[in-house]
Amino acid sequence: MDEPREPSEGKEGKELEEGEARVYAREASTLEPHMAAALCYSLGWLSALIIFFVEKRSRYVKFHAIQALLWSVGALIVWLILGILWVVLVPLGVANFFFKIIGMIIMVTFFGWGIGNVYMWLILMFKAYKGEWHKIPILGDKAEEIA
Repeated sequence: MDEPREPSEGKEGKELEEGEARVYAREASTLEPHMAAALCYSLGWLSALIIFFVEKRSRYVKFHAIQALLWSVGALIVWLILGILWVVLVPLGVANFFFKIIGMIIMVTFFGWGIGNVYMWLILMFKAYKGEWHKIPILGDKAEEIA
């Protein structure tokens, strides 16, 4: 894990000079890396974006911020597409039995997608808090490249 160093570890125990202390204070976040990584998932794309731009040093936190951003944006797009399909197919289902069946399948998928996202959100947040580099297939590899 790429852990940030503590202020006491600067220059083999020597005190940091005034310029170095200001740089360290500007770059240091008050959160532990595992806590910041877990918070990346807390408010979806918003918290991920904020933490991505605030965190300067920890590759671990940046990885989770990018992965959370990619996951939440992708999940939102899929959920919007399913919702639009459902809204379009429900009125058509009144006139045609085929559209009614398709609409019901999309409705179940829509709610299943929501429940699955909550489950995934909790798992990702828990694993980030434990300090694991848990990668979502495809998105995790892309997040690792960017971080």
